[in-house]
Amino acid sequence: MKKRMVVLVVDDEPVIRDIIRLVLHSEQIEVIEAESCAEALAILKANQFDAVILDNSLPDGQGVDILPQIKRHCPRIIMATADEPRIRDQALASGAEAIFDKPFDAFELLNRLLDAPTLR
Repeated sequence: MKKRMVVLVVDDEPVIRDIIRLVLHSEQIEVIEAESCAEALAILKANQFDAVILDNSLPDGQGVDILPQIKRHCPRIIMATADEPRIRDQALASGAEAIFDKPFDAFELLNRLLDAPTLR
């Protein structure tokens, strides 16, 4: 029996979390949600995830600033951010696997998750 993928979605916009959750649930991917840096780090300490989808602009900080802490708990991080070259470069240097500019295509995000060799 194949292990069910579990993804943490960190975004302060409920509509974005809803869209991502609906798309991932269509592929039987379990979704846990957080809306801040602090909440994401607390959830990561208590649970194991196959991937984290992380927004950069959060109410209590920038996602890119907590990437190193997240990386200790989960090796696969996908960032969602505005088209800011400095943030993109910093995120990739800190271990993000991919960067998606907002607004993004949720199905493209899903394909990125499913195509990753570490999840096969």
